[in-house]
Amino acid sequence: KKKLNIIFSTYHLTYKSLHLKTIIYFWIFFVMALTFLILGINSLSTKFLITIPTYGGTWNEGIIGTPRYINPVLANSLADKDLTSLVYSGLFKKNKDGYIVNDLASDIEESEDHMTFTVKINDKAKFQDGKKITADDIIFTVLKIEDKDINSPLAINFEGIDVEKIDDTTIVFHLKKPYIYFKESLTFGILPKHIWSNLSNDEFSLSINNINPIGSGPYKVLKVVKNSNNIPTKYSLIQNENYISGRPYINNINIFIYQNNNDLLASLNSGNIDGTNYLNQNY
Repeated sequence: KKKLNIIFSTYHLTYKSLHLKTIIYFWIFFVMALTFLILGINSLSTKFLITIPTYGGTWNEGIIGTPRYINPVLANSLADKDLTSLVYSGLFKKNKDGYIVNDLASDIEESEDHMTFTVKINDKAKFQDGKKITADDIIFTVLKIEDKDINSPLAINFEGIDVEKIDDTTIVFHLKKPYIYFKESLTFGILPKHIWSNLSNDEFSLSINNINPIGSGPYKVLKVVKNSNNIPTKYSLIQNENYISGRPYINNINIFIYQNNNDLLASLNSGNIDGTNYLNQNY
């Protein structure tokens, strides 16, 4: 302690003996050196540290138009498709770079003539009610898409295509002619057969399951808020713990439904919603 006091006293006397101009130069140099040090550390952090997303939070999204068919076989409007993509999942999906990757499927084999596709279903794949996804669910969904009485928008992608069950986790698609984009066609959402199979074609489009869906996608419907006319005005979604591709980063998504651009814009400007992709460039 005595040595420290001597050192401190020596530096103090030396500092007091310096010329004023020297002291000013010293502090200018010190501040500049400190500034360059901070900038250097920040530059290294930007170069070598990687920003990664974290889990949690809530996202409030605004859409226009009441969803009628949160159902991959019937979804036609933008509102239908947006909610369907959150609740349902397919054998394959597009990743953030636009490449087709596995979703419910664990593997696919394409024949040399490009007319046979053998798909293996991930044995851990489950619906949001905990039921295991099997080949029967895939075949049921494809047959509904192909059924002319259902009038599915996806039917054109499956004209002349037969689907065969090998076992509970293996199915084969037989094409009449090669189709380079067929794997992309297999991104359609899968319906749970145990929920839909007892419905006739007439009941299929009128079922309550179209607005209270159960799928296998990253989010499941927690609550549907309706107005006095029994029309949905808000969907509250929660992460699906059984989603085969892993837990989504956002815990909760609220979908607020508006009937026109002006109401949607007002809600966005007031901060009631966080974002939307429904406004055109005129807004």
